[in-house]
Amino acid sequence: MAAGFASLAVGLVEEYHRPVLVPMTPVDPAYAGEIFSALKDAGIDVHHFFLKVPREVLEKRIDGRSFTPDDPEQDERIRRWCKDRIEPCMAGADTLPSDTVVLDGELTPQELADQVRARIRAGGQAGARLARWPGQTPLCWNSAASTPRGVWPPTTSDQTVSFSSGLSAAQRDDR
Repeated sequence: MAAGFASLAVGLVEEYHRPVLVPMTPVDPAYAGEIFSALKDAGIDVHHFFLKVPREVLEKRIDGRSFTPDDPEQDERIRRWCKDRIEPCMAGADTLPSDTVVLDGELTPQELADQVRARIRAGGQAGARLARWPGQTPLCWNSAASTPRGVWPPTTSDQTVSFSSGLSAAQRDDR
């Protein structure tokens, strides 16, 4: 699965010459390493950002979502599953690569976008190809409503930026 994700990300970067954001949290260090290595081997720089969101905020966001409006029982099962994933995903923060940049999930989307851009520029790059973490289990997807969507300008640079937080795909807020 990791090799497939990396291949897909590389293909998107090569085809569209635009940022690729991959909203996931790599909980399994071996899986994350395989993905990042494949991207780097393809000549794509990877920037990893972890959006730290308090458990209470995650639970509130999950409770505020309707996953299957026509099936309340299924909706509740999905909420339970999402909440069950919070702890492992948050614990995964301890195994993130050492160059991961931890961002405060309480910041506004614009503040987060500004911090990411500043980090990328500090590395000598004006833009970024944004890639994010793959997987469901053993990885968890980004969920924070504060993810700065729509703020990344198109670029032709050879970078990948990843952004992750302690949530699963089912937990992502509507945008």
